Amino acid sequence: MTDLATSTDTKPRLAGRDEALDQVCRAATTPGRSLVVVTGPAGIGRSSVLDRARDRLTAQGVRTITVPVLPSERDRPHALVSRLCDELDAPADPDAHQRLATVLEDQTDPLVVILDDLQWADPDSLRALSRQPASAVTFVCAHHTTTTQTLPPLPSVELVRLHPLQPHETSLMIAGLLQAKPTPTMTDILQQGSAGIPAIIRLAIDGYRRAGSLRIVDRTAYLVPITQPPTPAPRHPGFESLRRLGSTAWPVLKALAVLHPLGDHAPALIATATGSTEIDVEHILTGLEADELLYASPWRFRTPLLATCLTSCLGPYERHELARLAVTALWDGTATCDDPRFLPEQLVNAGTLIDPHRAGTTLLEHGTAAIVDDEYFAVRWLEAAAERVTDPQQRANALFLHAVACGYHADFTAANDSIDTVITSYTDRLSPEAVQETQIVKLIGLGATGDRRALHEIADYRYHALLGDNADQIIGRAFALCFIDRWAEAETLLETTRPIWSHGNDSAVTYGNMITFGTAMVRGRPSTYFDLVDNVESHCPLFAEQRHQPGLLNAMARALLLIGEATRANELLATHNLAPEHTTAATRALQASAAGRWDDALTLARLNFATGATRGHLLCHTAVCRDMATILTARGAINAARDMIDSARIAETCLPHLLTLAEADLEHALGNHSRARLLLDDALSTAEEHGVAIGTDELWLRIAVHNLAAGAHADASDAVTELKQLAERLGTGRARRNHLLATAIVHDDYTAAGEALTTTRDRGQTPEIADTLMYLLQHTMGTPALMREAYDLYGNMDALLPRAKLRRLMRDQGIAVPGRSVTNSENERLLASLVADGLTNRELATVLGTTEKNVEARLSRLFQRTGYRTRVELASAILTGEYHPA
Repeated sequence: MTDLATSTDTKPRLAGRDEALDQVCRAATTPGRSLVVVTGPAGIGRSSVLDRARDRLTAQGVRTITVPVLPSERDRPHALVSRLCDELDAPADPDAHQRLATVLEDQTDPLVVILDDLQWADPDSLRALSRQPASAVTFVCAHHTTTTQTLPPLPSVELVRLHPLQPHETSLMIAGLLQAKPTPTMTDILQQGSAGIPAIIRLAIDGYRRAGSLRIVDRTAYLVPITQPPTPAPRHPGFESLRRLGSTAWPVLKALAVLHPLGDHAPALIATATGSTEIDVEHILTGLEADELLYASPWRFRTPLLATCLTSCLGPYERHELARLAVTALWDGTATCDDPRFLPEQLVNAGTLIDPHRAGTTLLEHGTAAIVDDEYFAVRWLEAAAERVTDPQQRANALFLHAVACGYHADFTAANDSIDTVITSYTDRLSPEAVQETQIVKLIGLGATGDRRALHEIADYRYHALLGDNADQIIGRAFALCFIDRWAEAETLLETTRPIWSHGNDSAVTYGNMITFGTAMVRGRPSTYFDLVDNVESHCPLFAEQRHQPGLLNAMARALLLIGEATRANELLATHNLAPEHTTAATRALQASAAGRWDDALTLARLNFATGATRGHLLCHTAVCRDMATILTARGAINAARDMIDSARIAETCLPHLLTLAEADLEHALGNHSRARLLLDDALSTAEEHGVAIGTDELWLRIAVHNLAAGAHADASDAVTELKQLAERLGTGRARRNHLLATAIVHDDYTAAGEALTTTRDRGQTPEIADTLMYLLQHTMGTPALMREAYDLYGNMDALLPRAKLRRLMRDQGIAVPGRSVTNSENERLLASLVADGLTNRELATVLGTTEKNVEARLSRLFQRTGYRTRVELASAILTGEYHPA
């Protein structure tokens, strides 16, 4: 996806610190204000504010010097004052206080002295600073405490208290660090886990990045729980202040990071782990509470993410031993824990220090129970179970379920490792259904990782890679044929071998019917797929097992959404009461797209791309990429839409003609009509080559419109005829709408226009209604009321490009455009988005329907209003959320 550079001539803005920074600089330049103290708990950002204040004051022409405050000098009387005097070239004087007062009185020009970490200053120096006479010198300091009890509340002292970041400030901070907008979920996780402390946010981001859980897709940052919790480097600067607490506190803090879920039982175990007494541990913990790191009764961290990150500082022995202590205490009843994940997690961490049979059996039980609701932990627990159990049957089950959980979680590399072990040693211990499911997971993995060579080998009767009996191998080959878009061959194979696979095990029958009905749908007979949806229990024996229901229902719902049957998809999920947490992000993305909830659709789709969840699923990845490219194009994110299409092609997804359709729409939006028409012809040829009918009605509608615009009326009429036959064959609401719409436009048929609109309204999909109205309005077959309706619908979806086109139509037809301020804001936002996407002035003029001269004028006004000097600066501001339209 597109990456944007940022301007390097200024430091990134501090999120949530504008007011504090203004206060510091104002106080530092106020006559008579001798001491400015920035306060707040550890990690709140005091040093950063001092750093920016120095930069701003220097830019204002104020002289500044920075004097470090060293912890090693805390017990040396007058140490800081002496160094201040040396820095200011004070004359010699045995009285350090007098020496400082003399040099301050001698200063005539404004001077700001920066003192960070004032809490390390010796008491004598602190008293000297608080008693200094009014002069041209101001001391701007940072002090680690929210009370600054060491400083008297004199009128010449101004306290600037830094508060934790609010959620929107946390979001801005993350965007600035990553140059990508965080999702609301990511912001919530970091806000709640850090309590708004900037240093913890930075620590966690580094940890998530190192763990592989931080992904950036289309300039959006996601946290994906597919590997490990945040694991920052043990020597990360964020741990420095904790290490300075001392050689006794540091081990206690690390142990508490693991054992705090045990509540009041934790101190005794910490004492055992660290070789201390329980009284000493309580004393240390009390001190940490005073340092605002912990809550008491029971002991727990004020910032949960700090606890999680601290575990990365544990050595292997420490990790194993702490886990052993926790497990032993839970098993012998000397401790309890309310967190159901704690015991299996510590069993994983304990390694060989715990009885392997009991640990393996417990992990297998927990992993099996979590496989549907908590795949991330199921993967970890089942992997560990497979290593610990000693019974061959248990090991076979653990390996099989681990592969399935990895498949659910799109970790196909790990899934294949377990599958290969099963194939080598344990297939005779699995049920026929499990063997077939293992094979399906492997085939999905081949598709997800792009191993087209292996899929072609399987498709071409090379059965050495397949498992099971004849029925299983037939299903495996049919699956491979579909993956490489040989749908007609898959359909023929399944029809001719039905007597074999239809009498196979439950897994063979289920997947055989799923593929049979799916190929019929893709080939142009969706009504057969509707029969599968309406009678899933009879066609899919595996549906009787609860574990399989979410996967089967999601697959069917996505297929329905692919062909525009959103109502059927929603009814299917509602009928079977599929819980929201079991509805995949891909399914919800397609649902949101069809309903016009485009912000949700983009967020969910990017999550899929971040995790790779859709890559191995037939039809799904193409459907999501097509919809997202359509949304991004409508919002003026042209390059992001193109990147979406290109990435899908690289992945070699199924039904490539649907991606070409989205690309044609993109080229049409850019004014490249000839290029768009070539793409439509290419997409139609590809579909015919693969024997695919689904989606070709969309192609024929656009071809009809293109032919009409080019003056080729006979060709346009022929396209309408093709659409009529296709609509009768497909029998879907979308195909009927496309035929009626083409008939209305090409033949100037107002009756067909009314029927097209009625059909579309009955289908209830907001983008489809808006697009139908747009087609009719562009061919002068609408009314002012319909124009305003379309304008509102596109506005609700934030579809900037169609809204801009409708405004031009309104002006051409003398219809007032509602909301002048909204119009100005949208025009600026669209222009800024297109500029950020790197479009040239000529391309901007084409997209916006104006002249290059007008574009230049609008760009000048945009840069003048916003204060940005370059396109790169503007793009960065849009990326981080700092840009706000007029």
